[in-house]
Amino acid sequence: MIESILLDNILKKQKNHLELLLSIFYGFVQGITEFLPISSSGHNIVLAKALKYDPPTFSLDIITHLGSLIALGYFFFMSSKDKFIDFPNKSLIILLICFSWIPIGVVGILFKEFFENSARHLNIIGPAFILSGAFITLHRIKKFRMNPILIVLLISFAQSFAAFPGISRSGVTIGFALLFGLGVRRAILCSFLMSVPLIILSSIFEAVSSMSSDIIIENWKVLSVSLVSSVFFSYLGLKFMLSFSRFTKFAWFGAYNVLMGLIILLSLVL
Repeated sequence: MIESILLDNILKKQKNHLELLLSIFYGFVQGITEFLPISSSGHNIVLAKALKYDPPTFSLDIITHLGSLIALGYFFFMSSKDKFIDFPNKSLIILLICFSWIPIGVVGILFKEFFENSARHLNIIGPAFILSGAFITLHRIKKFRMNPILIVLLISFAQSFAAFPGISRSGVTIGFALLFGLGVRRAILCSFLMSVPLIILSSIFEAVSSMSSDIIIENWKVLSVSLVSSVFFSYLGLKFMLSFSRFTKFAWFGAYNVLMGLIILLSLVL
């Protein structure tokens, strides 16, 4: 009897430790991939299948995205506002960015069932990674010179591609912004700003649409650790993106995405 109780306590502690480690890992994956031009949803699905663990639950997904939003808010707050948003027609640009979620929102709602089921299979995620890599490197082939207002409108529509798991939202927005003529820093900052309304509204939509479902809610320790982990690694991802852009090319991210896609497709054959 005593041995059984001790064994149960040991197993319970091991389970709690594993849950905490996984919550740190979820925060790490979300934080690092949210702002780098590599798909956060694609990586979560691929890693879950490769390592044979369950993908993040609804509550964990919401809390880790909240962590990314907190990191982004802190990043904005600590930045010089005049240098941070240095576009001409600043007010109009900000207004367009606030509504940049509409195209991808419409696509996501109309094809919600497809993106939550069929699109999460590796035979679709693999090509999506390759396509994401192509989007990131298009500007290396040809560059246009367009008005910043038109650029923001165009990349708002291009962002719709990111509804596919495996296609990076930041990769699409940065890649097309560079293609249409924005400088590297402006392209990155524009992509960061576009993520704000999208993260907020997508989280609200998922919360409302899931109210009638049986949602697994983790204990406060797991959620707290995931939140802290996501904030920390999201902020690192933000800083890395801006530093990275100063000394190297985005083609490296394009190559990574293409390689990832090829590995996924190869794994389906072997």
